Amino acid sequence: MLISVSDGSVTRLKSTGWRSPGLGGFSPDGKFLLYSVGRNETGDDQDILVIAVDGTSETVLVEGPSNDIQPSWTPDGRAVLFVSDRSGSQALWAVRMEGGTPKGPAELIRPNVGQIWPKGFTRDGSFFYGSLDRQVDLYVASLDPATLAVIAQPTPLTDRFVGSNSGGAWSPAGRLVAFLRGPDRRSKSLVVRSVSNGTERTLPTRFMDGFFPARWARRGSRTAGRFW
Repeated sequence: MLISVSDGSVTRLKSTGWRSPGLGGFSPDGKFLLYSVGRNETGDDQDILVIAVDGTSETVLVEGPSNDIQPSWTPDGRAVLFVSDRSGSQALWAVRMEGGTPKGPAELIRPNVGQIWPKGFTRDGSFFYGSLDRQVDLYVASLDPATLAVIAQPTPLTDRFVGSNSGGAWSPAGRLVAFLRGPDRRSKSLVVRSVSNGTERTLPTRFMDGFFPARWARRGSRTAGRFW
């Protein structure tokens, strides 16, 4: 929606249904609005588009099986900077622009930036962003069943993907642990690990991170989690 500052009138520019768009702001000349939006109702695998503020045209700038998010115009309007996992990890990419039209393929600007929050450009063209480097792991400790006192130092549940394991849950029989794994909090895999021999089964799902841990069914034959 566009809202007039002078009189408060509201103009509907486009409906995206249940897909919540991420706004990237107006172009420097004020003619175009930049945004990202998922290809389906769940919001997965976002593309980047630009729409004319008068509603006459819309162009897809970046699309594909990757997740392309957080677009920003450069101060001169000649490029759009965005975050994408198309290289296998979160990285900064840019696509050159002419008006509201992309010119050429996206170019890698900075690899492996992790989880970031764009803060914008300075007058000299420097790009500022906030960064979160969060590492979470699961540990197992032995307890005295009578007093619940810890009787042995906690040890890591797994030595794989250190810093990217979270949301653990014991199976009802206490032989397995289900947990979430992966560096991208929007796309965690579900792992079931045997505590006795360390064998693992990985289910490549798209769970959210460990703020919403897995849960076992009472008989231990199923687990549940929250999808993104």
